[in-house]
Amino acid sequence: MRLRAAARLGAWRRLRQRGRAGKSSGDHWLRSRWATYRHTHAAEFETLHRLLVGTRRKQTHFLTRWLFLRGLGIIYLLAFISMHSQVDGLIGSDGILPAAEYVEVLETAYNTHWTTKGQPGRAVERFWKRPTLCWFTASDKALHALTLGGVALAIFLVCGVAPIPCLILLWVAYLSLSSVSQTFLGYQWDTLILEVGFLAIFLAPGNLRPSLKRESAPPLVVIWLYRLLLIRLVCASGLAKLSSWDPTWWSLTALNYHYETQPIPNVIAWYAHQLPDWCQQLSVGGMFFAQLLLPLLVFAPRRVRLLPFWGTVLVQVLILATGNYCFFNLLALLLCILLLDDVAVQRCMPWRRRDDNGRPQRVWAKIVRTICVVLLVAVTVPVGWWQMKQRALRLEMTERQQKIVGYLAPFRSINSYGLFAGMTTSRPELIVEGSHDGKEWQTYEFKWKPSDLTVRPRQVAPHQPRLDWQMWFEALSALRQLEQSEALKQKGQQRPREMQPNDWFRKFAVRLLEGNETVLDLLQENPFAEKPPTFIRVLIYDYKFTNFDERREGNWWRRELLGTYWGPKRLPAARPAR
Repeated sequence: MRLRAAARLGAWRRLRQRGRAGKSSGDHWLRSRWATYRHTHAAEFETLHRLLVGTRRKQTHFLTRWLFLRGLGIIYLLAFISMHSQVDGLIGSDGILPAAEYVEVLETAYNTHWTTKGQPGRAVERFWKRPTLCWFTASDKALHALTLGGVALAIFLVCGVAPIPCLILLWVAYLSLSSVSQTFLGYQWDTLILEVGFLAIFLAPGNLRPSLKRESAPPLVVIWLYRLLLIRLVCASGLAKLSSWDPTWWSLTALNYHYETQPIPNVIAWYAHQLPDWCQQLSVGGMFFAQLLLPLLVFAPRRVRLLPFWGTVLVQVLILATGNYCFFNLLALLLCILLLDDVAVQRCMPWRRRDDNGRPQRVWAKIVRTICVVLLVAVTVPVGWWQMKQRALRLEMTERQQKIVGYLAPFRSINSYGLFAGMTTSRPELIVEGSHDGKEWQTYEFKWKPSDLTVRPRQVAPHQPRLDWQMWFEALSALRQLEQSEALKQKGQQRPREMQPNDWFRKFAVRLLEGNETVLDLLQENPFAEKPPTFIRVLIYDYKFTNFDERREGNWWRRELLGTYWGPKRLPAARPAR
């Protein structure tokens, strides 16, 4: 029996060796044939390589990372400066939606104070559900510390000082403000800057004072995560427009309305609105091409990647020139930088040079970064795809996927995007007026949103006047309620006695009746400087751009009164004006 088993084992080993030899000879034959083919067509291969790649230098991203981190630092700087100039009026102790009151509401909802002894698990759960440093204190000084601290950290990041600690603290500071600002920091670019800033923690060099000659190579995996983020941002915007079945996008007429109905138009938007219909339709078609087809070339060789780079840059520059969208366009342009490598960047920065070989990373640092990057990929890629699938393609997530997304949602660092999915075809505007006697009314003028027909639309981005922006959303809500009321009237049904403004707008009106100086600083001027008004009312107007003939008369806008949104209201027991 043993002899038979040994014979069988020997025969099996001989067959295995023959198979290996045949496989080896087959591989050798394929390699030799491929080498012969390449040698025969060397000129064609050289031409193809020159067209698609363009250089035989190793593709590195040292200069790309250097430029990206400085750009991110500048955007953080603009964001914190913009928020600091408004934080008192928006979420300060005397603001529209005080952060301190909101934290107290959350403490009641979570059923225990964060400092409660013997319940550390509840404290951790609270920080997870609402990650903010304002749990310690949400006073005005704390809010100023967050905004001014963000300004200082952004300057350090621009100067290249301790990039990883600065990026972590910047992310924590902006997340802390976003978590307690409620409606005022809930825009897509507020979540986008958090996602970009979070990924940058894993991209930045680990040195406290890095230089191009001493830093290790950036992780290529993180660069590809940024490229996937760009695809999610751009493609999702294009897909969301189509999946919404908005007739203006499908008929290529959306830009006929976009320039005059956007939240805060600028003067270039007025001129763009005057373009002929064929030009507007051609622009929409070009936008779809840049958002749906060009991003797919992100996976192509380096020279082909220049097509999605320049296409996205062109679209973002045009949006930046014809509207006021805070720092959103700057973030999109910043993501485009990571489509380039050092060869392309160095042509624009010839004074910045470095060797192609980075400094070797220490073993322990390499292990830690590898583990962190693997975990990052394992979480961000599937969660980002689930969110994009739901928002852009209108496909529902499974129950398990919803739990995972909901578990990570409070950190706002893996998000869904889809700008302008539905185009507004009219521009309602709310005009807030005050009066002492209920007969003679004076208008509260805002700094940036349209009101006076003769005031030219202005450029305000990258600063975002968040109260003016919220007034645009409130006006859309007012128009929907007005249309519903008219529909009930036509059906012969009873209409509601009055429209219902959002909670923040009611509190804003109360601050005006109180004569609150902190909130009034957010407006252009106070028509009741001597004494607060007794009554407040809000009217709805339909605003439209004028044409060239009407513009000669001095007006940029024309308007039509639609009705009364709210009021007249008075304050029965107002607290003393501050």
